[in-house]
Amino acid sequence: MISEHTDTKAVHEKEEQQVNILFSKLTAYLDTRLQIMKLKGVQKGASAGSALIAKSVLAALIFFFVTVLNIGIGLWIGDLLGHTYLGFFVLAGFYGLCILLYLGMQEKVVKTPIENSIIRQMTKND
Repeated sequence: MISEHTDTKAVHEKEEQQVNILFSKLTAYLDTRLQIMKLKGVQKGASAGSALIAKSVLAALIFFFVTVLNIGIGLWIGDLLGHTYLGFFVLAGFYGLCILLYLGMQEKVVKTPIENSIIRQMTKND
């Protein structure tokens, strides 16, 4: 009877030790998965941030180009019409029309493609 009790106690201790080992391995695994998820989040954030900066620089360069080009076009149209200010009014009217078209198509042409691009970028598997 004593031998049986000792054997049961030994088995119970061995099972408890195995459960503790399994628990520590599970904890280590979960810690590793958490670190991987954090690093993936940092990588996606860095990727999105660098893309934003690169596109901002490009947008600034395009802005300066378009500004100088518009000044030239405004002066040229003004010269053709006989008064410099008329060239700038024509350009203003053109851009006013562009704004109205943009507002009419904003959801389909701009907002949805940008949302889809951001979602693709954030869910891209590397």
